[in-house]
Amino acid sequence: MKFKALFILAAVLVAANASGQYYSRVGSLNEDFNCTMISTATILTEVTGCTAPTAGSRYITKISWSSSIISTTTNYMLIQSGTGTACATATTSLYAGFAQAFTTVDVVLPTPIKATALHAICFIHAGAGTRNVNIQGFIR
Repeated sequence: MKFKALFILAAVLVAANASGQYYSRVGSLNEDFNCTMISTATILTEVTGCTAPTAGSRYITKISWSSSIISTTTNYMLIQSGTGTACATATTSLYAGFAQAFTTVDVVLPTPIKATALHAICFIHAGAGTRNVNIQGFIR
C-alpha cells in the first residue's frame, strides 16, 4: 500500500511545471480542441478549427505535422497566433521546428503552450509542397 501511495505522489510531482501550476484535461468539460489542416499554402494560414475562441486562451498540448518537402533554415515549420485574416495582426510565434520530407513529427508538450487570449492559431511552412498539421489542446 505504501508503494502505491508513493507512486501516486511521484505522478503528481512530475505533473507540476516551473510556474507551480497544474494542468488537467477533463474530457467532460468539452474544452478540448483538435485542429487539422492539409494545405499547399506557402503563407501564414489559419489552421481549420483553430479560429479565435469567444472566451479564454488556447493551450496547446500536442503538435503533429508532416510535409512533402524538407524543412530548412529558410522554410521551417512555424505555428503562430494572431487576430485578423490568417493571424496577420498581433502575430505571436508559438512554436518552430524542422522535419525531413515525408516524416511525421509529433511533439507532446508536458507544459502547454498558451496562445494569447482570443487569438486564432495559424501555420506556415514556406516552399512548394503539401503539409499536414494537427494541433490539440484545451481552452481556459
